[in-house]
Amino acid sequence: AIEDWFRRFEDVLYSDALWRDPARGYRAWIAEPDWIDYFVMNVLTRNGDGLLISIFPWKGDDGRLRIGPAWDYNWNAYYISGAAAGSLLHRSERLWYARLFADPDFLQRYIDRWWELRRGPLANDAMDAIIDRQAAEITLEKSLLNGMPSVAEWTNRLGQMKTWLRTRADWIDGNYLRPPTFNQDGGPVPDGFLVMVTAGPGTVYYTTDGADPRASGGAVASSARAFETPFPLSAPTPVLARLKNGTNWSGLASAVFHTSQDLRPLAVT
Repeated sequence: AIEDWFRRFEDVLYSDALWRDPARGYRAWIAEPDWIDYFVMNVLTRNGDGLLISIFPWKGDDGRLRIGPAWDYNWNAYYISGAAAGSLLHRSERLWYARLFADPDFLQRYIDRWWELRRGPLANDAMDAIIDRQAAEITLEKSLLNGMPSVAEWTNRLGQMKTWLRTRADWIDGNYLRPPTFNQDGGPVPDGFLVMVTAGPGTVYYTTDGADPRASGGAVASSARAFETPFPLSAPTPVLARLKNGTNWSGLASAVFHTSQDLRPLAVT
């Protein structure tokens, strides 16, 4: 039964006519967000066992193949995986990897997720905080009891881990177009508020109807407009923006602006 399932899945994945079909393609077989997060963690850590021996796929209630939890990361990061730069798609020779990333929409979702995580739990300061919190749980005494030669070495290794991860994440950032930024990250604004979008070299495309400025496959979406000058808002508006440089798109920037028309008096009795 397991072999049959994987055979049918791979028949779809490697079918040039079918694999990217919105309804019947490979996304009907895998839980895409799981796989994207798995790839992000493997690339960030240069996991030596990633997609090699330490992989735990399982089928969810929806019938899609999921992957996780993240485990067995001892062969990774600064002390075993080499330089912080390089190997942007780590383990890309492994099962299904090249095929999934050959889909421009999968690659874009991966890039979007990278920037989303870099604004949150994978921000440099956030990663430092995770290391500090876990080191505090281990404690100096336990580290010495379990083979750490000295307090100085323990402290040194924690510092090396932080430096390596920061350097690695910054290097990955440099390989992708950074998402645009708004002059205000959404929220309440006065009527007529002018939205300013700032980005690097290229053309910023934005929408105000909730649609992605990037259409499937990489074209400019039909409702997207090129940003030229600040534009005013007179109603509650979602603004989505991406930078396009050549064929490359940045991660997605999105914000919801609420004008006075969206704010109603609230009576508490």
